Amino acid sequence: MYADNAIVGLQLIAFGVTYMCIDLKYRRLTAHISLYLVYFSLAYFLCKRIRPSGQATSRRRVLYTVVSMLQSVSATMVSTGIARARWWARPERVWLYAGSLALGALAGCSLGMYILGMGAMGLFENHGARAAVVISGCLSMGVVSVCLPPRMFSVCSAVLGAYTFVLGVDCFAQTGYADHLGLVTGVVERYDAGRRAVVLQAAALVLALASALGRRACAVWRLRHELRSSSSGLSDARSY
Repeated sequence: MYADNAIVGLQLIAFGVTYMCIDLKYRRLTAHISLYLVYFSLAYFLCKRIRPSGQATSRRRVLYTVVSMLQSVSATMVSTGIARARWWARPERVWLYAGSLALGALAGCSLGMYILGMGAMGLFENHGARAAVVISGCLSMGVVSVCLPPRMFSVCSAVLGAYTFVLGVDCFAQTGYADHLGLVTGVVERYDAGRRAVVLQAAALVLALASALGRRACAVWRLRHELRSSSSGLSDARSY
């Protein structure tokens, strides 16, 4: 296992757990992470295109990863500064919209990639159809996430968190599940999933459902607790 796989895997696992467990009131943190992932993916892809992984040494692969991380942090800080600039009419709303759009687009991309991960079943053999699946997922979920941020937050973060976590696990397990990412970029023409890769595919679905349902249950329990507290407070006030 290369060192850059370990660095990327640790990042993806940490971000995946954060996405699956974070609450709506911390959605600003998810905006930072989402923008970071967008910038990191673009920078890392450009580095891979400059010199493919097969032609790069282990030291250069680590260098590509570190440079992508630094550029992503810098780009995220610049985006935050622009969103909070005084010459914006409503900086907070702009920032939340940008974060919701990034979260929804990443969740849609994850969902499209998850569907492409079923390539062993003969789905979407055409390269244009593969790109259309990912792009349509990004646009649709990004727009819906901006229009309905409270309702779509748990769904988008659950899908993105589960998929990110599974990709991070595959960086260490080396099952070949991450090879389906090359279907969109054109690196591979066909993805044949093995048994271990199918297990990760199923694990992503189970984790996404568990995260969404678990946070839904926590939200309902919290609402009931608040209603009981308010009703008990009203009854105590009436007794006086």
